[in-house]
Amino acid sequence: MTFPIGIFDSGVGGLSVLQEIALVLPNENLIYVGDTENIPYGNKSVNEIRLFADRIVQFLLSHHVKIIVVACNTASAAALTWLREKYSEMLFIGIEPAIKPGVKSSENKCIGVLATEHTLNSERYFSLVKRYSSETTLYQDPCLGLVSKIENGKHRDTETQKLLEKVIYPMLEKGVDIFILGCTHYPFVKDIIEKLINNNGIIINPAPAIAEQTQRILKINKINNKEINKNRRVDFFATGNIDTFSRTATNLLNQEIIATKLNLH
Repeated sequence: MTFPIGIFDSGVGGLSVLQEIALVLPNENLIYVGDTENIPYGNKSVNEIRLFADRIVQFLLSHHVKIIVVACNTASAAALTWLREKYSEMLFIGIEPAIKPGVKSSENKCIGVLATEHTLNSERYFSLVKRYSSETTLYQDPCLGLVSKIENGKHRDTETQKLLEKVIYPMLEKGVDIFILGCTHYPFVKDIIEKLINNNGIIINPAPAIAEQTQRILKINKINNKEINKNRRVDFFATGNIDTFSRTATNLLNQEIIATKLNLH
């Protein structure tokens, strides 16, 4: 079944998920939408995020996608349940901070969650914390400014390292041994975090698990493409400046990315 998989995020963060999906599902066509005109989602209201997500979903449906991956923690927290109710015939996969596996993996019962303010204040997040972390101490940080750094291709600069030092070092001092990347942008600075924790902790990146879940759902519903797809299409769209998106995406994925302008108004 050659209909594409739709993937969307507020910006380039969801490319960390697309990267993993492309690896485990090499025969699938992919369409990616980065809503860079409205980034960041973290400071938007629930209704605003639902409006943005709804417009993107309608665009993806017009391209006959067979499943939609909401590759954004903030959008998943604000809109996933709502989208599933509105588009009941469409398959959706969302993303959420990996609290459960984090708690299981922590020897110190002390974990750090790096996520946007909207995610950390969402009912979805509170529910996860209540269900799985009753005997675990959680330290949370929204990493203010980090999404903007990554969006602007500054994920390797000195200021980004300093920003992360202020987040990671206090957590290490408090005994954190599991660091959960609760925003799809953050895997793109995983190597910096690894150097900062210096083998004193484990980083949980949700992207591989989302890719595996996508693969599983496609198989269960018998809509996975079983035939070798030598001409697989991976199309990129951005609602904001396509030159900025293309340049940053090319840098993050280490391959030339040329995005198409998408107007959702």
